[in-house]
Amino acid sequence: MMGIVKAPNLDLLQYFFRLRDRWVLPQAIASDLGGSSEDIHRATEELLREGYGIEYHPSFGYRFRPADDSLDPHRLREGLDTTLIGSEVHCLLEVSSTMDSAWALHEEGRPSGAAVLAERQRKGRGRFGRPWESPRGGGIWMSIILKGEDVPIPPSLLTVASTIAVVEAVAEESGLPSRIRWPNDIVIRDKKVGGILIEMRQQGAKPAPVVIGVGLNVSIRPEELPESLKAIATSITAEGGKGASRPDLIRAVLRSLDNWIRRTLGGDSHQLKTRWRDLCGNLGKRVALLRNKERFEGVVVDCDPIRGLVLDLGAGVVRAFPAEQVTVL
Repeated sequence: MMGIVKAPNLDLLQYFFRLRDRWVLPQAIASDLGGSSEDIHRATEELLREGYGIEYHPSFGYRFRPADDSLDPHRLREGLDTTLIGSEVHCLLEVSSTMDSAWALHEEGRPSGAAVLAERQRKGRGRFGRPWESPRGGGIWMSIILKGEDVPIPPSLLTVASTIAVVEAVAEESGLPSRIRWPNDIVIRDKKVGGILIEMRQQGAKPAPVVIGVGLNVSIRPEELPESLKAIATSITAEGGKGASRPDLIRAVLRSLDNWIRRTLGGDSHQLKTRWRDLCGNLGKRVALLRNKERFEGVVVDCDPIRGLVLDLGAGVVRAFPAEQVTVL
């Protein structure tokens, strides 16, 4: 299990995580992890104070009973019925970033479609390396490996497929009308609820592998957001989503992404672009953006995955701005 931070009690928590729903005596835990039964009792009491669902029985010992929305790879894979995405599902407790963990899995030779999720990221990242707040249990922090030889799709179209997949999954599971804010944000009522990150690493002459990162705020309360984000970010729960659980949302994202990638591989990129444009919340709005520190402002007349955001700048000037070159203010 790569990427797990070594901190007090985390080895014990990972131990419980692997043996979820099974009773285990403290002596057996001590034998497996080292230390004494008293050490195990003290460490487990600390985990209980932190809110983890651990039960104690004087005859049977301890068992970990995760919450209904906890990350369980077996539950996530059961009945998933995808052809590529979700070929493997790895669930970790705490990582630096699921993107880093996914690249590590790629180096281990894991297959295309393998997904890695974490309960918490310490250094989650978004576009242009911006930090992404990823509190424990508050959302979906997931990255998916795609090998270039298996999925020869340009990163721009992978961004399109991924944003569509998340928007459709949110609508399906929560009933909320989410939209795409060009190029890679998912918004509900103009507040950001999620985002997509695509990373590619060229490795010699071989087709470059790609990792798709998905960040989605599910149950984060408004008061839990940093002050700098309260006016611009939200979560599904905060917006009144109908009891969407993380496992159901994850499975919906994996299914939808599998569908759109298969369609794109089958040559259906036109429908992909059309659907993305239909879901684009920027159309018809006046926006400001930066390109090489130069500010432009105009009305969005088109959202194209390849050309970028097309703005009417006034005075008869219409200009396209590729996503990789600009930041929307």
